[in-house]
Amino acid sequence: MDIEGESAGAVASDVVCVYGSMHRTVSTEFHVKITRSLSSSLYRTKLTEEDLLVAIYCNGALCRDVMGALDVSSRLIQFIESDGSRSTCPSSHILCSLGLLRGRNSLVFHSKVLNIKAECSVYLWSVTDKIVVVDIDGTLTKSDVRGYVETVYLGRYDYVHEGAVSFFSLLHKEFSVCTLYLTSRPLHHLADTRAFLRLVQDHKGHHLPPGPLFTNRENVMRAIYRELVAKTTAQFKGSVLIDVLSVFVSLGSPSTPYCLGVGNKETDALAYRMAGLNAARILLVQPSSEIRVSVALPGVREGTGGTAEVSFNTYSDPALVEYVRHKMQWNDTGERAIGIGESRPPELPGMPDGGKEDGEDRIFPWRHREEDQCAEENVTGEILHSSIPPPPPTLSANSSASSAGSPTQKKKKSRQPVARATAPTPPPPPVDFTGGHRRNLSKAASVSGKKLSKMTDFFNPNQAADI
Repeated sequence: MDIEGESAGAVASDVVCVYGSMHRTVSTEFHVKITRSLSSSLYRTKLTEEDLLVAIYCNGALCRDVMGALDVSSRLIQFIESDGSRSTCPSSHILCSLGLLRGRNSLVFHSKVLNIKAECSVYLWSVTDKIVVVDIDGTLTKSDVRGYVETVYLGRYDYVHEGAVSFFSLLHKEFSVCTLYLTSRPLHHLADTRAFLRLVQDHKGHHLPPGPLFTNRENVMRAIYRELVAKTTAQFKGSVLIDVLSVFVSLGSPSTPYCLGVGNKETDALAYRMAGLNAARILLVQPSSEIRVSVALPGVREGTGGTAEVSFNTYSDPALVEYVRHKMQWNDTGERAIGIGESRPPELPGMPDGGKEDGEDRIFPWRHREEDQCAEENVTGEILHSSIPPPPPTLSANSSASSAGSPTQKKKKSRQPVARATAPTPPPPPVDFTGGHRRNLSKAASVSGKKLSKMTDFFNPNQAADI
């Protein structure tokens, strides 16, 4: 059957699918929704259960073992499980039956009876892959409003920051990281945003790396109100990042998959911190193309106010490339990041418990507690480590005289503890200016009282996103 042509009657968001050990595969939710006009026409038509069935094609081939069905009430296309149940989150058996390949896969939902054709991209990643999160408006484009208007309504893709395309292309080629694009643009402009990411290029012909695109599922007016008036985009972006994070956690990922977050507003930084990113791994792009990042000062724990702001000229600044290269090669605990840029099998590494018995640390092992590195004599938050070795123990006159006593006395004395000179405790390794301690997620998500009250709905898992 010919499935070529543009989408009609429905729109589909991109999906992240992750495979782990034991041939288990988990994905984010499939959001394939028909338009309101088509839904109104279907309500006036008598349709049978067979008429609501939807065929699924993966990379141009019909998936004969997988079938979808339209739920008229929710306007969503759902997968039909082997037991007859329907869900937008397919089981591992269905995901394996799709015949997905490593990287990008094209998934098409097609029905001649319903006049539906919707296409989405399904990205198959490994549980050990690392992700770079990239905002679009103001981060890739030079401004929010003008960049949005030119890329969506005018079809112009040259109003981007200098060196942005080359920077993300370099990260993808050098470290083989996965790129996730996150924007508060409405779902209605999904096709225009995909065209921008596909067609934008620099003067050397470099293109942006491929990656899933997550947009706001609300309509245009609600998305604009959330972005410009309410300024609660952190709630939407944080929920998307945590949904992807939960997929990795369900497969037993020993660490957070996010290694870098790039945005242009404090709301972007808040969403990234809620997903477990350290502040030193969050880049904020200014309208002048200057890039700023907050790093912890040497010897001061993160979250105590001891931070400094480091700025880079543009994406093309060699110092920025070296800074990010250091962050890619070393994790926040000072250990080398194993596997960055390497091809690794899907077998999971051992789950490090670090001797902890806390249940939350076992589920989210990267939520480790901050170790107290302050000495007993701590003045104004500075860590003082004495490098003077302790004086050697002095022997009293009685002990020296007893050493020349009878053998029985020597034998009795040998049972008593003898003072020994102990080696001085070595000072901790120097803290790199780009380092800093990793925050606990609960601390990373903490904000002022007013902002925290706005995020109450986000932390309620029973409330679904407004679609």
